[in-house]
Amino acid sequence: MSDNIIQIKNWMRSPAALRGIDRQIQDLADKLEELMDSKEQSVSDLEDLLQWAIDTKVPMQDSRIQSSLEQFVDDVCLDDEPVKIASFHTISTLIEDLDEVIIENIVDLTKKRLEALRLKWQLINDLK
Repeated sequence: MSDNIIQIKNWMRSPAALRGIDRQIQDLADKLEELMDSKEQSVSDLEDLLQWAIDTKVPMQDSRIQSSLEQFVDDVCLDDEPVKIASFHTISTLIEDLDEVIIENIVDLTKKRLEALRLKWQLINDLK
């Protein structure tokens, strides 16, 4: 049993394992960046929509606004269930939920980076 543990520890310190962790870090960073960009684009589109509606004095019941709000929901909603925007609170909730997922991804990315840094630190220390 202890031989297996030693082999696992040695493998974890190997360049192949570190490259694997580095790939995981990059994949997670890419996913996080994509999620943040998507959120920013969706919020920006919503800002533009609301400004257009104000400028042209279009009521909320207008089919163009409703269609754009449905698109916004499709872009930011994390649930499979369709959400109907009945109030600004719904928009706030959707964005806050998305922020929570982004924060969770940031924490995961930080943990992964720290794991890789710790293993690299150990590898350098083992070279003495």
